[in-house]
Amino acid sequence: MIFKVKSIMKKPVITASLEDSVLKASQRMQQYGIGGLPVIENGKPVGIITSRDVRCSHPNRIVEDAMTKELIMINQDASIWEAYEVLEKNKIERLPVLENQQLVGMITKSDLLVELGKNTDPLTGLNTSGFIRFIGETLLFEGKEIIVLLFDLDDFGQFNKKYGHVTGDKCLKIISEVLSRTILPETDYLCRYGGDEFVIITTRMKDEVVNWAKYLLTSIEKEVKNNNLLIQVSVGISANQQKPIPNNEASALLDNLINNASLASSKAKKEGQSLLMVG
Repeated sequence: MIFKVKSIMKKPVITASLEDSVLKASQRMQQYGIGGLPVIENGKPVGIITSRDVRCSHPNRIVEDAMTKELIMINQDASIWEAYEVLEKNKIERLPVLENQQLVGMITKSDLLVELGKNTDPLTGLNTSGFIRFIGETLLFEGKEIIVLLFDLDDFGQFNKKYGHVTGDKCLKIISEVLSRTILPETDYLCRYGGDEFVIITTRMKDEVVNWAKYLLTSIEKEVKNNNLLIQVSVGISANQQKPIPNNEASALLDNLINNASLASSKAKKEGQSLLMVG
């Protein structure tokens, strides 16, 4: 799966120089069917001239006078989610991509939307497992302590057979909405992991997580009852000890954490509990 900017950026990069005329920059954009050109001086990007800049400038002016000087860029190893957030925050359509401070590619909002669509669950609108894997491996590699919460709908297969898949889908949507409105963007990362499973990776403190998980379960229970849905949810929680993880070991450790959370969820069901924490 594609999760990094370098996997979808366009290269080689078509550029302009400070001394080029606006007309020349415009013609180059038309020739290559692109909406903006990074402006290069001594091999480094110093600005960008876009189709909007061209429309607002006389064709005989030089690029240096017409370009946008506040250049926003991103590293090639950034995730597609990070890149999209930068575009949205700055209300721009394209980003120059850097490697070791050198311009190596360009990425646009349309490029990112295509890839983000592949990693979005169409029913709930949540990110899929690829997102949570990227986040988890990145945090582990950075030496962060993470906790995995896996929410599982009890006997969901039988529920679907009894009440139908439309009602089952309604359950999934309700649970996704409850989880979505209770996570914090600075600490929590949510996805629909599988058919009836949701995973949250969090960097919250371990003591806080148990109480938070109980609150989430209570909120889910209240919401499904309000919709006359007879379904219960179990959550398994798995934590790792904080230490830097070599990049080639992060994937295996994350697999272990998710698997342990899944096993804890199953054990909780068997023991008549709704929550079990391991690690």
